[in-house]
Amino acid sequence: MPDPVSVTTADLASNEAYEGVLTRINNVTVSQLPDSYGQWYVNDGSGECQIDDAIFAYTPEEGQTFDSITGIVDYSYGEYGLNPRNSDDLGIEVPFTPIYDIQYTTDSGSEGTYPSPLEGQAVRITGIVTANGYSGEKFFISDPNGGSWNGIYVFEYSTNPNIGDEVDITGTISEYYGFTEIGSASVSVLSSGNLVPEPVLVTTGELASNEAYESVLVRINNVTVTQEPDENGQWYVDDGSGACQIDDQIFSFTPPAVGTTIGSIVGIVDYSHGEYGLNPRGEDDIEMTSADKNEVSFSARLNGCFPNPFVPTNSPANISFSVRKNTFVTIEIYNLKGQKVKTLTNRDFNVGSHTISWNGTNENDVSVTSGVYLYKMNADDFTTTQKIVVIK
Repeated sequence: MPDPVSVTTADLASNEAYEGVLTRINNVTVSQLPDSYGQWYVNDGSGECQIDDAIFAYTPEEGQTFDSITGIVDYSYGEYGLNPRNSDDLGIEVPFTPIYDIQYTTDSGSEGTYPSPLEGQAVRITGIVTANGYSGEKFFISDPNGGSWNGIYVFEYSTNPNIGDEVDITGTISEYYGFTEIGSASVSVLSSGNLVPEPVLVTTGELASNEAYESVLVRINNVTVTQEPDENGQWYVDDGSGACQIDDQIFSFTPPAVGTTIGSIVGIVDYSHGEYGLNPRGEDDIEMTSADKNEVSFSARLNGCFPNPFVPTNSPANISFSVRKNTFVTIEIYNLKGQKVKTLTNRDFNVGSHTISWNGTNENDVSVTSGVYLYKMNADDFTTTQKIVVIK
């Protein structure tokens, strides 16, 4: 990369020449603490400039000094601001923090949602990826030993590592309507193919009411379907201790009839709209009892995409799937705004494995731009979404 351009704080705050440029300011002092938008100000003696958090969030102390701050200059709401990309750009060392220390608290907070004691702080964590593809492209990690209070949600758009990857993450802890998350500034994969921690065995009543299992991989056993899916794909089960929600943010599944027993369900616990929910990651996370196995049969499986990322001018992306019976299959491409880019297939397929290719075009055969897209498959009782990256 090019060396950052050294400028004064006054130059940065007033000069169009540095818009979009990697710059550095030196020997600055914090003159204003972060406002409600995470923007704070520093001064090298020539005049203030804004430090923004559009890439990396950090909460300084009043009067704190920095030998230098490096970042990208943007322009928003009539003001130029400097956006550090990570802790290195601030010249600070972010210590490793156990996930348990981020999550564990006995303070329910003003809204009873048990906010993290480290909310607003920059942290560095490591862990094993336990689930990916949440709400399209986000993921969860856990301490290698698993257990309560030892999982966390990673709100990250640019990286979607595989289950079993060991990752090193630097970011800032925040609360999103009671759901603790780390907004990631950097994700590094240290190793792959690691054992995922064993799911924690809990009752449905515990899952529905206990903050300790938020973002943790858990298992519930011998549950009965008590409510069919609503318009949001959420349904409910009960093992006799109280009902809990089964959500579809990772894997969509049409459950058997109300009153049917399911042997076990494994998944990641999230918190949304004031309710804890269990998110199975795939069909293998749902195990029917021997008596009811014949009542449920997944009609299809989405096996993935290769290459991914892909360069349309080099080769198409090949999306592989299989069907267990003659099934009507729809596969569509969406952008991150939820807009449909292209329908790849919308027809019947015979039993077996199949491949559909996408060459990076939209419905009008106009090339799409570089970025992250989602490919969604529907087949009878099976619906799932995965990420694909286009590189131009």
